[in-house]
Amino acid sequence: SMNQFDLLLAKQINLVLSNYYPERMAAAIILNAPYLFQSFFKIVRPFVDQKTAEKVVFVTEKELTKYFPLSSIPTVFGGTLELENFSKEYR
Repeated sequence: SMNQFDLLLAKQINLVLSNYYPERMAAAIILNAPYLFQSFFKIVRPFVDQKTAEKVVFVTEKELTKYFPLSSIPTVFGGTLELENFSKEYR
């Protein structure tokens, strides 16, 4: 079923990240994540290394300035950075 696939995929991603990229990530800032994704991460979190799990942060556009200066945030996300060919579909 799809639930088993999601869990299998999460385990595989965790395995690859922990074996090949241990503690290289400063932070994973996830913008405008759907509620289902956040819920899924809460379920998977116990299987992820604690230091790594603490680096995952879910933010809204209003919270981006806690992590980045306005000049580094594209205008479509509330910043001042003008980007050519940046589609609104990424919103």
